[in-house]
Formats: sequence, structure tokens, C-alpha cells
Amino acid sequence: MRGDAQVFRPQGHPLPPSRSRRCLDLRRDGSLEETRPGGDDRPAATHGRWTLTGDCLSLFRDEAARSPDRELEIVSLAPDRLVLRRAGKREASP
Repeated sequence: MRGDAQVFRPQGHPLPPSRSRRCLDLRRDGSLEETRPGGDDRPAATHGRWTLTGDCLSLFRDEAARSPDRELEIVSLAPDRLVLRRAGKREASP
């Protein structure tokens, strides 16, 4: 994909080697664990919650947050692939 779209694959999906990857664990109960590369390349996890309204995925930094930390548009969804981009952003046509 071009632009600022991010592709997420299910855990266990074969991927090429990488020092670290961003991971989203969107749990059925609405809780969230997000893992990102830390300052020393070790994974650093944060916990929060998520909601879905239409094709807008809202991520909240913690359980008590009143407004989302980020809103992401679901560009496409398949059993083996989730593509997200920041809500409101559109790719320029060539």
C-alpha cells in the first residue's frame, strides 16, 4: 500500500525478519494491547480499549479516557489482513 496505510497480519502469519513490529491485539471484550518498538528496540506494550463505529476504529490510551487517542479508518479487512489509516486521510490519486 501507498501513503500512510498500515497492514496488520494475524499472529503467526509468516513475515520476513524484522527488529521489531507494531502489534495490535483487539480483544472481543473491547480491551486493547498495543506493542511498539521501544527506544532500545525491545517491544513496549500499552493497554487501553477500542470501539468500532462503521469503518472507524477508535483507540483509547486507557480504560478511563473519554476521547480516543487515535481514530483509524478500516481500509480493508480479510481473515489474514487488516489495513488501517488515520481517519480523514485520503491517498492522492496519481
